[in-house]
Amino acid sequence: MELELASATVADAARLTEITRAAKAHWGYPAAWLQAWEGALQVSPDYFERHVVFAAAVAGTVAGFYGLEDRGER
Repeated sequence: MELELASATVADAARLTEITRAAKAHWGYPAAWLQAWEGALQVSPDYFERHVVFAAAVAGTVAGFYGLEDRGER
């Protein structure tokens, strides 16, 4: 299995949102909580304008990602 890292693009936003939601659901949070967090778990197109985002793909399918967020002094 070969893992490929590349810059993510806005075209990846829907898939990255799926991954974010699945990752949070994995921890067993109640469905009501996941629904309440829906907006926070969305990787929106403007996220790519504010942050550096990379996607990890296996056999051409995005399987994970990370975003580097500049939070100033924090």
